[in-house]
Amino acid sequence: MVYIKIQECVKWNGEQSDAFNIKQGVRQGGTLSADLYKAHVNDLLNEICNTCFGGHIGTINSSAPTCADDLTITSKSQLEAQKLVNIANDFIKIESYILQSTKSVVLPI
Repeated sequence: MVYIKIQECVKWNGEQSDAFNIKQGVRQGGTLSADLYKAHVNDLLNEICNTCFGGHIGTINSSAPTCADDLTITSKSQLEAQKLVNIANDFIKIESYILQSTKSVVLPI
């Protein structure tokens, strides 16, 4: 699916901006968005899974489940969790991602 000559506008508080051209990116919620994200982040997920750290459901590694552009790291200990976070941080730096630290939390269970 290719988008050509796409324009968008912003609606806010009943007002609408002038249209502007979209030169790159993938539409949020588009059918291709999730597949492109998974293809891009797959190297990170493989690296995390190959450590053998993190959570498992039976024999299935569940240390880094994802949904849309969100990644969850599961682990059995703080040490494992920190190792997986370090791997993710290294990947983020290499790929020039912007981490939303205000959305990042630790949920001890």
